[in-house]
Amino acid sequence: MRVGIIGGGVSGLAAARHFLQCGIACTVFDTGKRGVGGRCSSRTKTQFPGAVDHAAQFVESSGRSDAFDAFIQDCVSTGVLRPWDGKFVGSETEGLGALPDFMAEGVEVRQDRWVAPNGGVFKKPDGTWSADREPFDAIVIAHNGKCAERLTSKIRSPVSKLCKAAFGTKPSPSRMTLNSVYSLVFEVPAGCFASADTAHVFEDDGVLAFAANQGKKLGWAKDGDATETWTALSTGAFGSKNKHPQEQLRGTDVEERGKNEMLTALGSALGASEPLAPLRWRLQLWGAALPLNAHVSDVPFAWDAENKIGVVGDWLSVEGGPVASIEAAFCSGDALAKHLAAAPSESAGLEGSYQAFETVFSRRPPRSAAPPATSKRSDAEKQEKKLRKALKRIGELRLMDYMSLTTDQRVKIHGEADVLEKLGRLGVKDVEALRRKLQPGLDTPMPRSKSWSRERDERREEDAKKRAWEERQNAKGQTRRKGDWDCGECGNMKVAKRTRCNKCSAPRPVAV
Repeated sequence: MRVGIIGGGVSGLAAARHFLQCGIACTVFDTGKRGVGGRCSSRTKTQFPGAVDHAAQFVESSGRSDAFDAFIQDCVSTGVLRPWDGKFVGSETEGLGALPDFMAEGVEVRQDRWVAPNGGVFKKPDGTWSADREPFDAIVIAHNGKCAERLTSKIRSPVSKLCKAAFGTKPSPSRMTLNSVYSLVFEVPAGCFASADTAHVFEDDGVLAFAANQGKKLGWAKDGDATETWTALSTGAFGSKNKHPQEQLRGTDVEERGKNEMLTALGSALGASEPLAPLRWRLQLWGAALPLNAHVSDVPFAWDAENKIGVVGDWLSVEGGPVASIEAAFCSGDALAKHLAAAPSESAGLEGSYQAFETVFSRRPPRSAAPPATSKRSDAEKQEKKLRKALKRIGELRLMDYMSLTTDQRVKIHGEADVLEKLGRLGVKDVEALRRKLQPGLDTPMPRSKSWSRERDERREEDAKKRAWEERQNAKGQTRRKGDWDCGECGNMKVAKRTRCNKCSAPRPVAV
């Protein structure tokens, strides 16, 4: 068996890593230009003094997976990870990006390769697969968001439904929901914050969710450094409010505004002595940052044995298992690889339900106090505003040539008396004064038509609807297609697929 894995994040690499151990050939396709890892990546050799994590900040274990715990210990022993405040962070020189690089060792990776959603991956008539013009026996989708949805949209498999995505701040009960998070990396003079902590979690902030001093966290900062480098991550609500195409963010007003608002919020929270003026900075939008819900089933993956296609990611879980984390991504990919090695002919994880959960990135800012009831516009006020607009419009029509008006416009003019009557019932004290104000140049109101009656108005409305229906029917009849037939009883033209006339129920002529 040869497996094609679309996506070089932690879940895809975890699957490839286990395939390699089992002797199953696989190839990973990744769009990253600098390296694999997706959201578990870091910036090195940049304008900043050292490595910086601009997405995932640390690794945490729930203790539920022996395989993941063994993997973490392996990473620690080789220097890929190191303990930090009850968690694990990346190496001093490579940051957390050292983790996916370690996972990719020995794996066949197609770097900087974009598998096009339209025809980039498809099933051949013989049951095998093609991904980026390479043949495979099975396919694993290790993407989330729109990429996964587009890649599977034309594939007839239950996994296509699972990959449907939504974006926002409210988790959907029927599809994967992701939020958008801004990441701001910046360098400021050392000691500009009153707080000397390395990292901060913001519980009730509408802008920020997390911030960390990268030099202190990763261990490359030295005593006496003139500057310090930070990464600040926004809330999903802030990301959704300032959504912008992430590839087109540089040099826009959205970029400048997002940077300023995040710096202002951070300076206020950490006690900056003066407004922050970063020496260097870089703002990035993670459009599909974190899931707000998880597809929960008996396994943390989905595998369609009939079509030989699977899905992995941090949004797939078992009841009570980790979600929206590096651990969740690893467990998902590792579990799918174990399943394919043991029972590839058995489907799994296709049935389940979406369950919402909460993280610091998905929390919404506290709502401001509701305005007093007196400030809300009542139904009567809304109705009065609507009638005022109608009265003003009637005045405009009255100043026009009566013969140039349509029938509906003439009816509206003669209905002025009804508008004035309704305004009086709503409590307007001087209706006539209001009319003269809204209809300058018209000294008297429009008299009601002598032949007017409510019944006639209703009949006119019904006649207009009937004429519109007849016009639509006539328009349909102008285009006659092959197989269309005429009813022998009423002459009504019918489309080819009908066997009876919908007007008189006469059967379709046998000759036709």
